[in-house]
Amino acid sequence: MPDDSVKAMAARLEKYEEAEEINRRALDIREKVLGTEHPDTLTSVGILASVLQNQGSAGIFAYCRLCTRM
Repeated sequence: MPDDSVKAMAARLEKYEEAEEINRRALDIREKVLGTEHPDTLTSVGILASVLQNQGSAGIFAYCRLCTRM
Protein backbone atom coordinates (compact mmCIF):
# COMPACT_ATOMS: atom_id res chain seq x y z
CA MET A 1 0.00 0.00 0.00
CA PRO A 2 1.43 3.43 -0.94
CA ASP A 3 2.60 5.71 1.84
CA ASP A 4 0.88 9.04 2.53
CA SER A 5 3.32 11.12 0.45
CA VAL A 6 2.64 8.99 -2.64
CA LYS A 7 -1.12 9.27 -2.08
CA ALA A 8 -0.83 13.04 -1.66
CA MET A 9 1.17 13.31 -4.89
CA ALA A 10 -1.40 11.25 -6.77
CA ALA A 11 -4.20 13.44 -5.45
CA ARG A 12 -2.38 16.58 -6.55
CA LEU A 13 -1.75 15.15 -10.02
CA GLU A 14 -5.40 14.28 -10.41
CA LYS A 15 -6.33 17.85 -9.54
CA TYR A 16 -3.81 19.22 -12.04
CA GLU A 17 -5.29 16.99 -14.73
CA GLU A 18 -8.78 18.23 -13.87
CA ALA A 19 -7.52 21.83 -13.83
CA GLU A 20 -5.84 21.26 -17.20
CA GLU A 21 -9.06 19.95 -18.73
CA ILE A 22 -11.14 22.86 -17.40
CA ASN A 23 -8.60 25.45 -18.50
CA ARG A 24 -8.24 23.92 -21.97
CA ARG A 25 -12.02 24.14 -22.42
CA ALA A 26 -12.00 27.76 -21.26
CA LEU A 27 -9.17 28.56 -23.66
CA ASP A 28 -10.95 26.90 -26.59
CA ILE A 29 -14.12 28.88 -25.90
CA ARG A 30 -12.28 32.18 -25.54
CA GLU A 31 -10.34 31.56 -28.77
CA LYS A 32 -13.58 30.93 -30.65
CA VAL A 33 -15.51 33.83 -29.14
CA LEU A 34 -12.82 36.46 -28.59
CA GLY A 35 -9.98 35.47 -30.93
CA THR A 36 -6.44 34.38 -30.17
CA GLU A 37 -5.01 37.81 -29.35
CA HIS A 38 -7.70 39.08 -26.97
CA PRO A 39 -6.36 39.85 -23.46
CA ASP A 40 -8.79 37.40 -21.83
CA THR A 41 -7.67 34.64 -24.20
CA LEU A 42 -4.05 35.36 -23.39
CA THR A 43 -4.88 35.25 -19.68
CA SER A 44 -6.30 31.76 -20.24
CA VAL A 45 -3.06 30.77 -21.98
CA GLY A 46 -1.08 31.96 -18.98
CA ILE A 47 -3.25 30.10 -16.50
CA LEU A 48 -3.08 26.90 -18.52
CA ALA A 49 0.69 27.27 -18.85
CA SER A 50 0.94 27.55 -15.08
CA VAL A 51 -1.10 24.39 -14.59
CA LEU A 52 1.07 22.53 -17.11
CA GLN A 53 4.24 23.79 -15.46
CA ASN A 54 3.02 22.49 -12.11
CA GLN A 55 2.54 19.04 -13.64
CA GLY A 56 6.29 18.70 -14.07
CA SER A 57 8.05 17.14 -17.04
CA ALA A 58 4.86 15.80 -18.63
CA GLY A 59 3.45 19.31 -18.53
CA ILE A 60 6.49 20.76 -20.28
CA PHE A 61 5.68 18.92 -23.51
CA ALA A 62 2.03 19.98 -23.35
CA TYR A 63 3.16 23.56 -22.70
CA CYS A 64 5.40 23.49 -25.78
CA ARG A 65 2.46 22.30 -27.88
CA LEU A 66 0.33 25.07 -26.40
CA CYS A 67 2.91 27.71 -27.30
CA THR A 68 3.08 26.55 -30.91
CA ARG A 69 -0.71 26.99 -31.19
CA MET A 70 -0.47 30.73 -30.67
